[in-house]
Amino acid sequence: MTANKSKLEAYNWGPASEENGLPLRYRAIIKQWGWEKIEQEGSLTVYEKDGQEVDVISQTDYLSLSTSGN
Repeated sequence: MTANKSKLEAYNWGPASEENGLPLRYRAIIKQWGWEKIEQEGSLTVYEKDGQEVDVISQTDYLSLSTSGN
């Protein structure tokens, strides 16, 4: 690998939950915008759209979004 750029955004967000993940309304919007859930392990969910992946970690009152690419 010659280059790897990662972007991480983290938020204190009340609706986030480790046990239940993202609220149903937000999951519906993500799907409506064309993102497809391709993997889930614990509090991590990976979404994909047009070859780009986004990792979403939903924990109690905490949400992080990260992308990586060349």
